[in-house]
Amino acid sequence: MNRLIYYWWIPDYKKFSPSGREYNENMRFAPKQGRGVCEIAAWLSDDLQYSINSVNIWINNITDLENSRAPNGNFGIGNAHWVLITGDYVFLGTEYVEEQQVLMTREQLLYVLEQI
Repeated sequence: MNRLIYYWWIPDYKKFSPSGREYNENMRFAPKQGRGVCEIAAWLSDDLQYSINSVNIWINNITDLENSRAPNGNFGIGNAHWVLITGDYVFLGTEYVEEQQVLMTREQLLYVLEQI
């Protein structure tokens, strides 16, 4: 809850992109805030695609898991990320950087989504 997601302007795409790194951080080194916030930012960027509708779908799925499109909590794989929910815990994984796997509560993920 005390990490920041930064939004970088990407001129080629004319849009902001979420990142867990400060603008002046070197990509070759471990992020100052840790890899988890980078994974959350990457998931937001890659799988939610800057759509308020996508955010609302995720909020609805998380708050009413039993009636969601994946009542078993396995939301599958998107753009190299997967989301598994069991009880009050969410596992956000990536197939690229093992150190960036994230375990958080549903409440924490809802907080992130509500900030967008």
